[in-house]
Amino acid sequence: NLGVRLLIESSKINIDKIGIGQITFWVTPKINAAGRVGSATDAVKLLTSKDEKVVEQLISIIEKNNVKRQEIQEQVLKEAENLAKSEFIKNPARSSLVLYSNGWHPGVIGIIASRIVKQFGVPCAVLSLNDSIAKGSLRTANNINLYNILEQCSDLLIQFGGHSGAAGVTINEDSIEDFKNELECDINFENIKIQLVREIEKMEPFGNGNPFPIFFTNNVNIKNKKIIKEKHLELLLEQDSTQHRAIWFNFRKPLSTANIVNVAFSIQKDSYRGGDNIVLNIVDIQEP
Repeated sequence: NLGVRLLIESSKINIDKIGIGQITFWVTPKINAAGRVGSATDAVKLLTSKDEKVVEQLISIIEKNNVKRQEIQEQVLKEAENLAKSEFIKNPARSSLVLYSNGWHPGVIGIIASRIVKQFGVPCAVLSLNDSIAKGSLRTANNINLYNILEQCSDLLIQFGGHSGAAGVTINEDSIEDFKNELECDINFENIKIQLVREIEKMEPFGNGNPFPIFFTNNVNIKNKKIIKEKHLELLLEQDSTQHRAIWFNFRKPLSTANIVNVAFSIQKDSYRGGDNIVLNIVDIQEP
C-alpha cells in the first residue's frame, strides 16, 4: 500500500526489518491522530490514494496532527494526574475516579483514561465539559464490567455505550457528582436494606468476570469486635444509629486501634442468623 509504505519511510523505519513493535509505536498513532485532532478523512485518503504527491501531502498533515495530539495529550494528562492525586488525598479508600474539566480535547480523553487506570489501578472516567454537557470515556481495571455498572447508573446519563472494558458516556454537568458516588458504590448504612440485597441477587451468579459488587462507607464506628476461630474477625459496625454485623474472613491486616474507620465490603444475607438479616463481608478497613 502506497500510503502505508511512505508513512513507514517518513518514520525512518527500515521497511525490510519492520515488525509489530514499530507499527504499534511509530505508524498507527499517526493514523489515529488524524481522527483524534484532525480529520479522519485524511487517514482514509492516505490508505486509498494512488497519487504519490497527494500521499506525501497527507503524510505531512497527519504527522503535524500527531505532534499536536502529543502536546495536547501531555497537557491533559498532567491536569488529570493532579486531579486524581487530589481525589486520593481527600479519600485514600477510593475505588474509582471521575475526572473532568472544561475544554479537554475529546480526541485524547480515552488515552488519558487508560493512562490513569494504569497509574492508579482503579476504573476511571475522563470527561470533557462543554456548555454544561460532559462527554467522556471510561476504562477499567481488575476485570470490572463497565457496561454493567453504567446500566445501573443509566438514570443519571444522557446516553452511554461500550463494552466491559471500555465505554463512553454523555452526562449533564449537574449529575456528575451523583455519578461519581454511584460509580464509587459509596453507600450509607441506612440504605443497606434487604431490598438492596435482593437487587444484588439479581446479578448472580457471581464469579470470574462478574465479581460481587463492592461498596464502601466512610466514618463507621466500631462498636464491638471479636476474633472467631483464630482467623476471622466479627464486627458490630454503626453509622448514624444504624448498625450492621460484619465479618472479615481470614483477615491478615493488623487490627486498627481506631474506633472510626472507612470500610469496603460486599452485602449478603446473613445465613448464620437467617431471615432478612444482613451481613457485610469486609474487603478492607482503613483509618480516615
